[in-house]
Amino acid sequence: MDLTYTGSFGTLKANSLSFVPYHKMKSMLEMDLEGLTSALSEFPYSEDISALSGTQSGHDLLEMAVNRRLAKRNFLVMRSAPGQVLDFIQFYLSKWDIDNLKSIISSKLVGLEQSVSDTFLLSFRDVPMGVFGGMIPHEVYRSIIQAGSLEQIIESASSYHAGRVFLSQLEIYKKHKDVSMFFSAVDSSFNNKLITMLKFFRGDEWIARRYFNELMSARNVDVVLKARTLGLKFEVLKGSFAETTVMGEEKLFQIYSSSEQDLIQNIGSAFGIKIPGGYEYDADLSLALWYGIRNKYLQIMSSTASSLNFIMWFLIKSEAEREKLRGIINGKRYSLDRKRIIALTGLAE
Repeated sequence: MDLTYTGSFGTLKANSLSFVPYHKMKSMLEMDLEGLTSALSEFPYSEDISALSGTQSGHDLLEMAVNRRLAKRNFLVMRSAPGQVLDFIQFYLSKWDIDNLKSIISSKLVGLEQSVSDTFLLSFRDVPMGVFGGMIPHEVYRSIIQAGSLEQIIESASSYHAGRVFLSQLEIYKKHKDVSMFFSAVDSSFNNKLITMLKFFRGDEWIARRYFNELMSARNVDVVLKARTLGLKFEVLKGSFAETTVMGEEKLFQIYSSSEQDLIQNIGSAFGIKIPGGYEYDADLSLALWYGIRNKYLQIMSSTASSLNFIMWFLIKSEAEREKLRGIINGKRYSLDRKRIIALTGLAE
């Protein structure tokens, strides 16, 4: 019997009991700020709310508490993951560092200052811009935000996975001076390396590989949807899609050419999921696709005990909970109606 993942499985299985049940999350759609605070305090978020209440209040307090809990769960996974997959887990978690570095670079290019708290990257208005859920310690972020140029920012982070991904694509920025193109290249490089690093140890790692490939294909579909909205010809998009084993350009063209009546069904069938209709915005359809893929693989991964897939289930479940709770909190903050919050969070009626 392979006992490699036994310790990790036991730790994460026990901690999975602290996730907010779906029915409880749905009930939060009807709650005000006081109700949300009370509801979250029934779970480990009570510790985060207590730790942050000295400096934060209102919706900011709840949002930061949700971010803080994600970071703690990420660190729990790193402490419990077996050595043979630790480098892959660390690289996966570096996506949070990539988001933070993008934020720092963007702010630096437009002349805005940022600062660092013990838990968050803060904007010039002290609004949380990123969560320290990756591999770069917040002490290192303090030196990174003091860097004077884009190149110096990347150099300061080059000892970590995220910094090396940026460094590998730096010539694109130097050549084109286009930060959007640069960030897109960074994302593509990260996704490709993530799949490459996912080696086969037990044989069931194909589930996680397939999941990441489908997410990359979903991003390609998002590009197609935007092109349809803007009236761009499909030929313009050729060569710009991420390479995946799930969906080639022929299938993407079929989606691009779909009638409005068949579009949602064709997208759903391509991924083996059912997507509900009635989307007002293409962005909502892209979100629904992404949520559908994630939910499909959460079900599969949760049944593969003592494996990398269960570790990924815990990480992805943690991210999903954060997104839904942040969507509810910010929906209440900005007085969004129930339908809009549901579209943004993926919570079904």
